Amino acid sequence: MKTTYLFRPRSKMVSQTTMGKQLMTEEVVPPARKKRLGVSQRFFVMQFVLFSVLTVILGSIQAVTTVQRTRTEYGERALVISQMVANVPTVIDYLNHPEERIAINPLMNHLREQVHADFLVVGSKLGIRYAHPFPPEISEHIMSGDSKEDVLAETHPIETGEGNLGNFIWGKASVHDPDGYVIGMVSTGFLLPTVQSVAWRVVWDILPWYGLSVVFALISSVVVSRRIRREMFNLEPEQIASLVYQHRLVLGALNEGVMVISSQGQVMLANGRAAGLLELHRQSGPLSEWWPEWHDLHQQHEGDFEGVSLNFGPRPLLVSRFGLPEDQAVVVIRDREEAMNLAEELTQVKQYATMLRAQTHEFMNRLHTIGGLIQLDKPELALEVVQGEVKQHQQIREIMQDIEIPQVAALLIGKHERARELGIPFEIDPLSNLQANWDRTTRDVLVLTLGNLIENAFDAALENHRAPIRVQIAEDPEGLQLEVQDGGSGIPEDLLERIFDQGFSTRGEGRGYGLHLIQQQLKLVHGHIECFRQDHRTTFRVSIPRQEGQHG
Repeated sequence: MKTTYLFRPRSKMVSQTTMGKQLMTEEVVPPARKKRLGVSQRFFVMQFVLFSVLTVILGSIQAVTTVQRTRTEYGERALVISQMVANVPTVIDYLNHPEERIAINPLMNHLREQVHADFLVVGSKLGIRYAHPFPPEISEHIMSGDSKEDVLAETHPIETGEGNLGNFIWGKASVHDPDGYVIGMVSTGFLLPTVQSVAWRVVWDILPWYGLSVVFALISSVVVSRRIRREMFNLEPEQIASLVYQHRLVLGALNEGVMVISSQGQVMLANGRAAGLLELHRQSGPLSEWWPEWHDLHQQHEGDFEGVSLNFGPRPLLVSRFGLPEDQAVVVIRDREEAMNLAEELTQVKQYATMLRAQTHEFMNRLHTIGGLIQLDKPELALEVVQGEVKQHQQIREIMQDIEIPQVAALLIGKHERARELGIPFEIDPLSNLQANWDRTTRDVLVLTLGNLIENAFDAALENHRAPIRVQIAEDPEGLQLEVQDGGSGIPEDLLERIFDQGFSTRGEGRGYGLHLIQQQLKLVHGHIECFRQDHRTTFRVSIPRQEGQHG
């Protein structure tokens, strides 16, 4: 199962009301590791690293973009200035009249200062400089050894190069006379900013935003961590992981199958026992789709229920359901046969203790009676008491010889002694018989049915002046029949159809589960129970058909 649901602790205590009972589950929370950072510190470190990496990436992108944009802007600006200067009439006149070329340099220096260029060079068509920011370069070739075709070529009007002061970018433009002939060239250049200077400028631009992001990371980490811790019940992740591990170990160690189902009926969590009982590795989809009996049961019981018999294929189970928030539910599954075995052992112990207590009390009374008669010098009466007691037990032993199932025989002996203790006449039909070739499930159902019906008969007899009770067990090739009669006040006819409903009782609240349980258990062995009143006596008759392999 991939989804796990944990019970929510409230001050290290979970309280939940189910089936009218208050269930308290104490959570022992493991201590957090002190060497590990808390949730808020982890969030802050994570966001700090994230914002730092993003800042470095964005700063690098911005620096590269700024350098490229600066080169483009400076190159286009240099080209535009060169073209503008090349079209100035004064410059054209100076280049056409050699005697006036000496005045070009002051004019170009003035223009250079006006346009904030780093250098402005004017050259003749022969490549001789007439204007330059450094006077020693005047009258020198623009490129030593180059021909005028190279100097005046317009293949790359924008170029970059490295000088003594750093990297430069310049734009070149040709100067034409009125007839359209090239008479010179103008070159305007700018000193490019270094990558380091651009990076520092980007850093100073980003630094305030980076500081705000760090503050945001700090505040958000505190807010988010508090919200998360509140949702995680103020536990650290290691504590939650430890609790989940502990819960899985506990669920795996349970002998009962435990499942958590969603509001849509999907199995969200199941321990190994539940997976084995329901073969969950073969199932998919909502629970009601592959377990029709569960669908029917869920339709009958809208709320919580406990210990309801239900079959999964041929396997009998006991199922309980407890509601959870958000329409989820915990389903507890037990193997009915294992539960019945345990109940049978407990019942036998209880019956044995009851029988011993009743016999001890009864025999003490008999011994006191015999002792008193002997002291009164009436041994013949004492002998009658002894013989009556022996005769009564002899009759019980003879009847029990035909009851070959030890659990049923022990139950009848125990109920007989309890009836004597309560002062209720209790008769077992002398013709009763029961062979031992019934399977374990039928035996368990028979013990449960017989015990509940006799107890109900005790209650009815006590309400009606200790009316007598009669029990009869018989079997034939078709199956076995069981009858329990009591002389109580009986059940009104208009309520006979409801006596097998869960929780219905004529004796007040807290009762009404025995007959319903009998009816549910009889369904496992295809049995039937009916109730009728005849001759002022109420009779419960149970029929259990003989299954294949059970021969009389």
